[in-house]
Amino acid sequence: MDVTLNGKKAIVIGGSGTIGEEIVKRLLKIGCIVGASYYSHQYESELLRYKNDKKRLVLQHIDITDKVSVKKGIDLLVDQCDGVDIFIYNPGICADSQLPQMENEQWEHVINVNLTGAFYASKVISKYLIKNKTGKMLFISSYKGITGSYGQSNYSASKAGLIGFTKSLARELGEYNIVANVICPGFIKTGLNNCSPYKERIAIQQSVLSRTSNTKELASFILYLLSDYVQNVSGQVFHVDSRV
Repeated sequence: MDVTLNGKKAIVIGGSGTIGEEIVKRLLKIGCIVGASYYSHQYESELLRYKNDKKRLVLQHIDITDKVSVKKGIDLLVDQCDGVDIFIYNPGICADSQLPQMENEQWEHVINVNLTGAFYASKVISKYLIKNKTGKMLFISSYKGITGSYGQSNYSASKAGLIGFTKSLARELGEYNIVANVICPGFIKTGLNNCSPYKERIAIQQSVLSRTSNTKELASFILYLLSDYVQNVSGQVFHVDSRV
């Protein structure tokens, strides 16, 4: 089965980092025009090759915690991509601590990036999609948003909130032929957890296949979900993992 999104315009918020770059790279390879946001991460050389062709890839700095930066940045991306068909929200940070020792700032910053930023961005992008009367929205949550995680009450709460937020969006936007779904990856080595062999070991122990996920498998699932092969699926939560 060949998945193609040739000519589709995709806006990816959080398009840098391990997962974000893989998503952007794969979207470009199957024909998308991509507008991607970044905050502080430097893009790898393979993606920078696409940046030289501004008809295919546009990069824009956005501070997802600043609603002014979000609106200005998304408006610029949509304008430079000449529209939007697909929206992906991928930002994610953690600041781990057991609850009694967690600082207020740790809670607030994680919630602001992982959840409030999704509200800011969706508020802007949904107006474009409603005008088009079509579109696909996809939010990257986490397995921990369903199960919870020791020492990560802020992260787990933000990712659980993203699930409820997306389900509500699906109900609100369905009348405009706009779908909204959530992806919950399991453990994938990223900049957030590269130095956590304990978390990786637990993920393997809990997996019925005794393995962890990877970015290529995740991106492949995302591309299929965004393709025309999937039309009548919205408000759903997809666990891309083998933990039960």
